[in-house]
Amino acid sequence: MEVYIYPTKLEYTYRDKAFKVQSRLDYWLVSKELLNVKCKSNIIDSPAPDHLAVIFEYESHKYKTRGPGFWKLNNTHLNDDKYVLEVKNKILEFSEKYKYIENDSLKWDMIKMEIRAYTISYSKHKAKQKKDSEKELINAVNDFQAKIAQDPTKQVIDEYYKKKKELEIIQKYKTKGSIIRSKARWYEDGEKNSKYFYNLEKVNHNKNTYTN
Repeated sequence: MEVYIYPTKLEYTYRDKAFKVQSRLDYWLVSKELLNVKCKSNIIDSPAPDHLAVIFEYESHKYKTRGPGFWKLNNTHLNDDKYVLEVKNKILEFSEKYKYIENDSLKWDMIKMEIRAYTISYSKHKAKQKKDSEKELINAVNDFQAKIAQDPTKQVIDEYYKKKKELEIIQKYKTKGSIIRSKARWYEDGEKNSKYFYNLEKVNHNKNTYTN
């Protein structure tokens, strides 16, 4: 028995760069039992040069919430002028705060503790900003994809590639970070398939976390 989700929706998973050839080459094959649970499927942008991604989501009650892992400094902050200036000011501020401590070693530990707390807060705020920007770009790219499927005008195609280029910059940055966190020993410059590094990072993270 074959059941199709969105059988009449006019979208494609493959197209050439000129958008003259479009087709549905990619799809999910799942058991009909999965269709009895709440599920949805969609076509979204992907880093691949000519293929889009087909996602399939369904609700599962077996998923365990992942606990916190070990925090590590994102050393790219050291190239952030705003962060560097703030830390310099914080060091002076916390030095004054703990001036009553006579033991220099203990005082320095207290200052480092405060700097660590500030850095974690700064990192979360900056990560949220990047995540929101990426989400906006993904939505924009997906909207242009839908428009191109209906009416592939030059203006729409140009806007699509403009947004996609901005999105690729963010994805390249994320891949670089994932490579570092996954402790991969090799990497080919320009490698498009970042799934290997994301999966390796996930395995390493699971080893260092606990579940509730």
